[in-house]
Amino acid sequence: MPPSLYLCLLVNCTLDGTLNNCINRAVHKIFGVRSAECINDVRRFVGLENVAKLVENRRSKFIDQLIVSGKHVDLCSVAVHISR
Repeated sequence: MPPSLYLCLLVNCTLDGTLNNCINRAVHKIFGVRSAECINDVRRFVGLENVAKLVENRRSKFIDQLIVSGKHVDLCSVAVHISR
């Protein structure tokens, strides 16, 4: 699953539904729960939120770390240089 999440970070991901279904099937097989309500409860208890929310959290964390490290200045200057 992580490579798929990283792919979603790089592009505007439209695989949210597919990835959520994969997680739901895994939860069903691992924990033996069948109803959608039980699957959602297990996902919430183990921290497997909706894929869109997981991707947004990772993106926010990445941007925050980039700003704190000061490397965003380097990226901006490279982008300006490349665009010229």
